[in-house]
Amino acid sequence: MNQRFLSFILAAGLFILLWFYIGTRFNLLPKPPPPKEPVETVETAPEPAEVKSAPSEPLAANPAPATAEAESESFEPVIERQKAVLSNELIQIEFDNLGGLVEDITLKAFSVSVKSTDRVHLVSPEDSKPGSAWVGKLDTSARLFEMEKVNNQEIRFSLKDQDWTLVKTFRLGEGYEVYCDVRLEGGNPEEVTMFVGQGLQPIGPKDYTSVSFLRGGSIPPKLTSVSWSVKGKEHNKPSAKIKPKSLEPTLEEPQSIEWVGLTDVYFANVFVPETEHLNFQTFQTTRVMGKEGKQQAVAGVALTGQSHVTGHFFWGPKDEKLVVQLDPKLKNIINYGWAGLLSKLFYKMLSGLYKWTGNWGWSIIILTMLIRLAMMPLTLPSIRSSLKMRAVQPKLEELKKKYKGDDLESKQKLTQETFALYKKEGINPFSSCIIMLPQLPIFIAYFSLLRTAISLRQSPWALWISDLSVADTTYVLPIIMGATMFLGQMATPMPSADPAQQKMMKLMPIFISAVCLGMPSGLILYMITSNLFQFAQSAIVKWRSNKA
Repeated sequence: MNQRFLSFILAAGLFILLWFYIGTRFNLLPKPPPPKEPVETVETAPEPAEVKSAPSEPLAANPAPATAEAESESFEPVIERQKAVLSNELIQIEFDNLGGLVEDITLKAFSVSVKSTDRVHLVSPEDSKPGSAWVGKLDTSARLFEMEKVNNQEIRFSLKDQDWTLVKTFRLGEGYEVYCDVRLEGGNPEEVTMFVGQGLQPIGPKDYTSVSFLRGGSIPPKLTSVSWSVKGKEHNKPSAKIKPKSLEPTLEEPQSIEWVGLTDVYFANVFVPETEHLNFQTFQTTRVMGKEGKQQAVAGVALTGQSHVTGHFFWGPKDEKLVVQLDPKLKNIINYGWAGLLSKLFYKMLSGLYKWTGNWGWSIIILTMLIRLAMMPLTLPSIRSSLKMRAVQPKLEELKKKYKGDDLESKQKLTQETFALYKKEGINPFSSCIIMLPQLPIFIAYFSLLRTAISLRQSPWALWISDLSVADTTYVLPIIMGATMFLGQMATPMPSADPAQQKMMKLMPIFISAVCLGMPSGLILYMITSNLFQFAQSAIVKWRSNKA
């Protein structure tokens, strides 16, 4: 009996094990519910639900204290982080409800470089982005705003505090303008500080952000400045000169500011306020690494108003015709330097030639030839005078031998006889200066134009020159320019017989070529054309002089 009972127990146990194995293997057994884990409490708003009336019950004389669940019903709804985009044919703007600000600005018509298809972005990856705001001393950039996209061109953000509501409205125009209204509603009146932005284009590790003599003094495209206009006069301060202080008023007293913001060589992020008598603050950080391997100064701008700041942003290219059509207040946003009037004149002439040639490079060549033709009444007499001076060098050497004494009387006599000889032969000893003086302002005006005009940015000429606004990285144009300078010296030899001076003049083309390595290709093209014109002019004058 005991043996049979033991066999039964073993068989039953084996059956149970086999049953659990088969049931588990083929999901025949119901799975037990998972063990309950402690749930972390999160303050979230209850889902909106349909409210049903409950049967009335008598109220207790001493009501129980409110529970945590009952208290949560009075909380504001939790706001999730959201982003939205407003866009037209020219610009795309990405907004973020974290701070209710502009996260990114993309210019659809402009690429970073000729070889890149990436579009230009006008928001530096730093703090204090356009539209971020302070209420009094409270920074709202870390607060989540309620976002409402009114339509495809307008978006609204609101932030509620205990006794006030901050409302921001952005409306995209047809071009590069974005209308903005930052307003504080309710509560005690507080100052509202709205940030125009910090930095401008994002600066990468290969970007130059400062002027260098080794680059020919050329202005890097991303050299950002704080710019503003008061009473029609444009003011400009480079980022490096902005003191790293925290939001201190820039003006001694609030004034009527036409516009204020950040500009670089080609683009601008400026705000045109409608609110009068605003003051603005500047600040600086040094967190962006440039090609020089050190931290670079990045400036920021903010505007402060009594409870509101209203106006419109301009995020786009510094195109004079475009900005004047948009808003006449922005007419002085483009700064050509002290040669501004001449630069503007050249730009109008180049634009006219461009309509005919369809190429900015050929337009520069033709305009340079027209300028040299207009200067011929000054240059021809100077070239003839230089050739005559070269011819009288033997007579000058005889005078030096005749009055070779070191005493004062001999030196005065030599000077008198030399000028008498110049007068007799019709020589102007300052002829070379007469040739150079008119060329200096023309050179500066061309330089300002080629590094400032957005129309010349990424404009090709021919062969390997794909961008006239940047330096020729092959260095072919600077070398050709040095060679044309040497040809000009051969056509019009230096009249002085001093070997040291002649040697120095022969080295001058090499020195000038080295200085011009970093200058815009369009400027080098102007210099090559001018040198070749002078060479041909001098050769013709010399040939006619020898024939006579």
